[in-house]
Amino acid sequence: MVMKNFKINKNQQPLSDADIARGKDFGKLVQAYKAAKVPFYKSPKQWMGASSVLVASVAAVLIFSKINSADQTSRPFISPPVASADIQSTVYVLNAQADSTINYPGGSKIHVPANAFLDKNGKIVTGKVDLHYREFKKVDEVFLAGIPMTYDSAGEQFHFETAGMMEITASQNGEGLKTNPAALVKIDMVSANKEDRFNTYYLDTIEKKWKYTTQCNFNNANVADSNSAPATSPLPVKEIKQIQNEIVQLEKQKPNKPKKRDTGKPRFSIKVDPSEFPEIAIYKGVKFQVEDSSYRPDKADITWADIELKRLPGNNRYQITFINPNEKYRVIAVPVFDNKDYAAATKIYGQKFETYETALNKKKAGEAALAAKLKAKEEAPKSENDKITAAQKRANDQWAQAELVYRSFQVSDFGYWNSDHPCRLPAGNNMVKLNLTDAKTGQHLNISVCYLVEKERNALFAYGPKGLERFRFDAGKENGVWVMTTDNRLGVAKYSDFKSATTKGGEMELQLTMMNKTLKTTQEVKQYLEL
Repeated sequence: MVMKNFKINKNQQPLSDADIARGKDFGKLVQAYKAAKVPFYKSPKQWMGASSVLVASVAAVLIFSKINSADQTSRPFISPPVASADIQSTVYVLNAQADSTINYPGGSKIHVPANAFLDKNGKIVTGKVDLHYREFKKVDEVFLAGIPMTYDSAGEQFHFETAGMMEITASQNGEGLKTNPAALVKIDMVSANKEDRFNTYYLDTIEKKWKYTTQCNFNNANVADSNSAPATSPLPVKEIKQIQNEIVQLEKQKPNKPKKRDTGKPRFSIKVDPSEFPEIAIYKGVKFQVEDSSYRPDKADITWADIELKRLPGNNRYQITFINPNEKYRVIAVPVFDNKDYAAATKIYGQKFETYETALNKKKAGEAALAAKLKAKEEAPKSENDKITAAQKRANDQWAQAELVYRSFQVSDFGYWNSDHPCRLPAGNNMVKLNLTDAKTGQHLNISVCYLVEKERNALFAYGPKGLERFRFDAGKENGVWVMTTDNRLGVAKYSDFKSATTKGGEMELQLTMMNKTLKTTQEVKQYLEL
């Protein structure tokens, strides 16, 4: 039987959580709501790749900020404490009109579709583009970047626990570029935290605050599973990673063999985006035949606000979700053809599959040749001890990667993106007036900001000068301190220094070792900050 099409109301889009969160000005919200253009359907994230990396397992980084508002006005919104040691971006030169997959050191993957960049006039950019990318995973990296890490919600200030943060921007000939809503960059960022409790936030540097988005960034694909090479293969290098990514992208374009409809099952038509579902879009007259025993025909009489299409792994079935503000209805269906369209579809399939198979075999042959060349260049172990060492290293690499997962982002705007969990200050009940002095000269230190570093929680608390009058810490933890003085000097109190500090009458006297030489690189400052 032929089922009438589902009704989709494309002119009545429901408000998202992000829309509601921004709705402080109701008039402005209504205007934005009326102007909103939500795609007819949304497709799922499908990010794949292969590489092997060695990444140290790092606990989730807890970042806490409590800087007095009077202090904030005198400091830039983003203020790296040591400009020369700021975390540097890696720059990738891309062809703006081609798909690209970038393997960032440490295992993260950046997926850039063709036509992903717009110029200041909103036109699609062509030619070469510079993509700038950097990540912040540890306390010292967030500190060196000078990025504020507080979040206001319903009049209350929260502090971020981060599972990973990054910045991504793009430029051409020195001019900044914008994202293309029709071809968004996607990022799989390696994270050491496996918990699914972190939200996605974007840093608005104009309004100077983090903004919550409705994106779910947790990706339960294990880094070790997606990156590990066969045990008999040499360790992957850049060339092999690139060609493997190209094979993965090509396999997504494999055409589906046409299937005739079953006259006893309901079917319907929906429009699909060729860039998202090329395996369907190459045909004319495609219908979706319901393969779901729980299907309810009455759902076809409802006018739906939106629809999502998702291909299920391992077969030619699709999950189709019809959406209204208060209801979602899912069916499982397969693409089929009526008798009048089947012959033409079969002919197209034969042509497309031949082209696909030729291209895939060529890529796989190139991968095999490159792998053989690299294997031939490998040095054989010189002794049994060397063999054991190499085997142990591979085992350690696999163990380290087993502790990592991905955090995935869809980059709707270039800038800072964060996987975070908002939380309140820790429960430590020790509060003192903190006096800071130079351990060498004994002189009082005038600070612009003081950071309390809590070892076991891998935490960082920021205080302005007035905040030192009510300095709070947990005596049950190992605590250290980093400071920046008003004359732009860096000082450190190690965990042992803090533990031995004198406390009397509600005041703590803490001596700091001040940086007495110019540190020029990120690594130099990181070593100086070791507690």
